[in-house]
Amino acid sequence: MRINSIYTGYQFYISMSDVAIAVVTVLVILVFAFFRSNSRLNKQPLYKYYLRGLLFKLFGSLAFALYYANYLDGGDTVSYWYGAEAIKNLFYQNPLLYFQELFGETNWTDYFNIYNENTGWPPSSIYRSARHFNTCRITSVVAIIVPFSFLGQTFAMGFLAYHATFKLYLTFVRNFPHIEKQLRLGILYVPSVLFWCSGIMKDTIVLMGVCNIVYETDQFLSRTESKKRLRFFIRIIFWGWLIFLVKPYVVISMMPAWLAWMNYETIKRIQSPVLKYYLLPFVVIGTFSLAFYLYVNSSGKGEFAADNILEKALVSRKDFATNVTYGKNRAKVEVIDNPTSDNILRAVPESIIMGLFRPFIWEARSPAIFISALENFFLLIYFILALVKLKLIGLISFIRSHPLLLFSVLFSIVLAFVVGFTTPLFGAMVRFRTPFLPFWVAFMIIAIYHIRSLPKIQYK
Repeated sequence: MRINSIYTGYQFYISMSDVAIAVVTVLVILVFAFFRSNSRLNKQPLYKYYLRGLLFKLFGSLAFALYYANYLDGGDTVSYWYGAEAIKNLFYQNPLLYFQELFGETNWTDYFNIYNENTGWPPSSIYRSARHFNTCRITSVVAIIVPFSFLGQTFAMGFLAYHATFKLYLTFVRNFPHIEKQLRLGILYVPSVLFWCSGIMKDTIVLMGVCNIVYETDQFLSRTESKKRLRFFIRIIFWGWLIFLVKPYVVISMMPAWLAWMNYETIKRIQSPVLKYYLLPFVVIGTFSLAFYLYVNSSGKGEFAADNILEKALVSRKDFATNVTYGKNRAKVEVIDNPTSDNILRAVPESIIMGLFRPFIWEARSPAIFISALENFFLLIYFILALVKLKLIGLISFIRSHPLLLFSVLFSIVLAFVVGFTTPLFGAMVRFRTPFLPFWVAFMIIAIYHIRSLPKIQYK
């Protein structure tokens, strides 16, 4: 299988050596997973499912690589791999320059002075975008361990994403042990997440970061775990930093939900139910305000600066809605040329629904989109069922009953709005929504169980 390289003049192909390195990589991953799961079984019996879920994830990585290689003629993932290989080769040639390139700012002088025929050059289209090139930088660490293999690095990234997702599964089961099987199926085996977050992509890195942040937060707030504050904040900052490097808007979307979760434990200690009931909405609003304040004062002057973010969102929305080169598989949305508050607010409900439940089945134009549409169909049915059975007030009370549910719903809704507002193109939308999808699916599973056996549930 050959992929035209638009920047080097030669063709990329998956060679036998690439396959051989990939096979060795998979064997090493499986051996590591076998020993890790066995060593954790006594302390955590749920690790008996670790290896089984990993096999599905590795299959997803293989399907992802072949889909991009054969159906999309390479796409972003191959460009990221080229960039990671060039940075990795720089490590072999001059480790000092490697770390300078890993943590420094990009400029075209370095592009022509640091890289050469021996290292290869990152694709120019990737190098000129900090967010795209940061994906190459992060992947270069994996490339040093698994060199010269596109398939091998794809499997490695898929494994890292799976390990983080398994931590998310452990987190939900710790809080809702009655539905372990349903949560296992809903978190570890979501087809969209198995596929889109299994390769060398920004979505894979974001999923890793979000899942690890949630796991670390739950462990920190758990009464059964010793509170090591410094370690906790170092890990939170590290994973948040990785997400911010590739998709800053995900951090912006997650921060209010995370701050609400952290404050929830404080509100929980209040004895007065009336005060507790009315205080939580103020805390949520306050965390949104604090998140926005922190963002405004730390975003700098880049494309995601506070002054530019709305303009960036509107440009992205118009581009995806009107650019004919993207094809016709998209939602029809209003192009907002005059960004007044009324125009933005009018688009909020449509954008949230779009991010949570579209594309619909009849809107799918490819197998990958159809799988996502099928997921959305069941999620929409479950959501309507929950809304009918619990009513709006009951559903809101249920969401407020547990901090992990509150986080999951707030994070899902905010990120769904961002994705739905800026990305009416279905092919991009199904990828961009994957960071919140495990949380949204888990919430719907817990809500349905809540409806079926309400008297039996006791939340921690």
